[in-house]
Amino acid sequence: MKDQAEKLRKIVGNISNAKTADKKICSIMLLSPENENFDISAPLSKAFAMREKKVLIIDDRFGVENLKTTFKFPPKETLKNYLQNECYIDNIIGNICENVDWVSYRNYDSPIEIGNSDLSKFISDLSSVAANYDYIIINGGMEISENTLMLTNSAGAVILTAAPNPASITDAYSALKLLVSQMRAKENIYFLINTNGNENESEVQSVKEKFFALTEKFINFTPNFLGFLSLKDSISFSDKINSTAEKIDENNIGANQNFFANFAQSIGGEL
Repeated sequence: MKDQAEKLRKIVGNISNAKTADKKICSIMLLSPENENFDISAPLSKAFAMREKKVLIIDDRFGVENLKTTFKFPPKETLKNYLQNECYIDNIIGNICENVDWVSYRNYDSPIEIGNSDLSKFISDLSSVAANYDYIIINGGMEISENTLMLTNSAGAVILTAAPNPASITDAYSALKLLVSQMRAKENIYFLINTNGNENESEVQSVKEKFFALTEKFINFTPNFLGFLSLKDSISFSDKINSTAEKIDENNIGANQNFFANFAQSIGGEL
């Protein structure tokens, strides 16, 4: 127990000394269905990059095998190498495109999520390199684990994405209910509808209104509405993802909290 406490104090100290301690990096937690078609972390990050912002995606969803065709420069080492102290944090960061980098805190060799202690070390080491970025995008699924909740509470904003169908809306409602009961800054929760292109705007608006009526009635909470995307129409999707990035950027969504300071506090420290 004493060793664990000392380890956590060291991690908090490392975060305190990092260049990011006072830099207000925008941090956003994306929570979406466990379906690759709904993953918007890469296109959203590329939209930020077009606005001359540098982005780091922290991924809890896909291993290197799923992203090999996406990487411009893949990571030199795996998370396993890093956790065994065989390389530095820089070696597990890959480049997707200009101004967009990617790193995962999930073991590529198995689907097992890393433990609290390893996650703390991972975030601590990231704090030393994150000053190079304007945005941190944490990419996770709707099944909210202890680690996911810790990262969600540390982020400046949370964006729930869902399709306009009953199963997806139910998952989004369940995730939102948990977040509302656990999050410190509930005003930073946003909702985004990600369609398959078969629905028109009035149908999407109807889904949004029904979802908000449900959340207001049963959990007395209404998230901020960020808009909707259309996966089927590539031109429409591109326009809407760019306008979503513009809205986030110009309204400083995710910029009002220090991700690393919040994380340090979540493991028992102060900055």
